[in-house]
Amino acid sequence: MGAALPGNLIPPLKDNPEGFWESADIVAVHNRFLEAVGSAWNDPRILAPEVFETNAAAVCREELLSILQRDFSDQRLFVIKDPRICVLMPLWLRVLADFEALPLAVFAYRHPAEVALSLTRRNEAIREHGLALWLTCNLMAERQTRGLRRLFVSYDGFLADPIAAARRLADGLGCFDAAKVAVGLELARTQWRPEMRNHATADDSSLPAWVRTIYDWLRAATRPGAAEPSVADLETLALAIADAHALYGPMIGAALPRPQRRPALSERVARRLSSLGRPV
Repeated sequence: MGAALPGNLIPPLKDNPEGFWESADIVAVHNRFLEAVGSAWNDPRILAPEVFETNAAAVCREELLSILQRDFSDQRLFVIKDPRICVLMPLWLRVLADFEALPLAVFAYRHPAEVALSLTRRNEAIREHGLALWLTCNLMAERQTRGLRRLFVSYDGFLADPIAAARRLADGLGCFDAAKVAVGLELARTQWRPEMRNHATADDSSLPAWVRTIYDWLRAATRPGAAEPSVADLETLALAIADAHALYGPMIGAALPRPQRRPALSERVARRLSSLGRPV
């Protein structure tokens, strides 16, 4: 519908033959930051607020801003997608402010059991690990986009009627050119096909209570014409999770499979910190 995509997109793979629509450069920056603060994409623990004030965060923001300047300096409207943004919004809000861009959030969510199944088949993660990741990402994404203009979109709803979902996005966000929306709606008629869906389930009965609380909240927030529900239950849940992480977090971190560390990473970060005049 007229939003520019970043350069250097991750190429299509067998499980996503139409592509991921994610910037390989942005994903790499995200991964370097997470590694620098002792986390990773597969870490279900909630990041402590203080990690966003570290030298690693300053390097990450500088690199992200450089990518925006490279890819979008002459664009009125652009879109960025990466699941890691769910937990990295504090970085992005500052980067977008520096870029003088107004952030609009499209909160796309999928049934937690389907996400867990996808991670099991692609990454050999146990089901509970996938559900824990879904919980953290969706809980933090909701909390960190409050106050922004945002729209909730369910994966099921989009695939059931992509035209209606795309039109609702256009109307709700109010940032698209009408002529480009018309072109986008025509493309949506052919780009989305049922066979592109890898996993499907509608079983809520086996979802843990914490996961079901968030999923029910998101479904309520997606209902057309409905106001966003109260976040009181989500705040209560966040406090309970924080207590659980205080007790079990170190054990979770010790058990996580980590990507192999590249020896050049620490040298790269050190050089960048040095160029910023920061202590290494």
